[in-house]
Amino acid sequence: MGRIRWYKRDPDAALAGMMILTLEERGAYNTILDLIYSHGGELCDDQRFIAGWLRCDVRVWKRIRARLIDLKKLYLQDGVLRNSRADAEVDEALSRVLSARHAARTKWHTSQPISEAVSKENKAVADAPAYASAMRPHMPRARATTTTREEEVQRSTESPQPRAKETNPPRCAAEDPIRQAALGLIQAFDAAQKEAFGDQRRQQPNGGDLNTCLRWARQGLSPDDLTFLAATNFAKIAAQGRSPPTCCKYLDGAVHDFMADGERSYGNGSGKAAEDISDEGKDEIERMRAEAMGDEER
Repeated sequence: MGRIRWYKRDPDAALAGMMILTLEERGAYNTILDLIYSHGGELCDDQRFIAGWLRCDVRVWKRIRARLIDLKKLYLQDGVLRNSRADAEVDEALSRVLSARHAARTKWHTSQPISEAVSKENKAVADAPAYASAMRPHMPRARATTTTREEEVQRSTESPQPRAKETNPPRCAAEDPIRQAALGLIQAFDAAQKEAFGDQRRQQPNGGDLNTCLRWARQGLSPDDLTFLAATNFAKIAAQGRSPPTCCKYLDGAVHDFMADGERSYGNGSGKAAEDISDEGKDEIERMRAEAMGDEER
């Protein structure tokens, strides 16, 4: 049986019916009605249980119980306290609950075939592009134009012309040299690491190196410039016994200062090639390494 969480109450009828009750009897009567509705229309005549809800002595409840039964407000049936108005209201409320449950179950069972049909239709729509793609190579192509007999004979006698290779123009032609310069910067970074750290260098470029080097390339940094910057910085790191950097962005600050000063001691401005830097810069690198080792000992 369902449980009632709300019931109708007619205030005029309640005031008129409780006119003859005392304050004590009215309070007990209202609590008993709520217990009856809460228990589905029938409240077990357990005097201690009811007295506990009323927060009174059992003897007080016995006196109020007898008074309410005499006034026909309550009646006892098979050990259960009932109220005639509550009987009708509970039956009506439970009937509404059962009707709502039945309607929900009927709607669910009715919607099942429709849901299955919709699922099949959606699957068919989803499979349609794959089917069309599989069948496309076997479909004959419609001729765009019609030709006369003379044109066909003339075409058959002419030597076939080689078909020009279709080339798609680059999406941004100006970016190709920048990209090549960025790749050269990454190679210069790795070459400087190999010279400074040997086998301890990083094994592969970092995922963000390309974006960093593209930005440097747009600023005008050349591989020669980066080789000089990387060699001087890596010499200090190697002398201090630290691990080699794992990404080009480690030199971002050095590149910024270098570009801001505008000095290209080992860059394109001096006209020296990248392969000459390691030879001419050995003394400078060794001097920096010795200074770093001296600072660490002190």
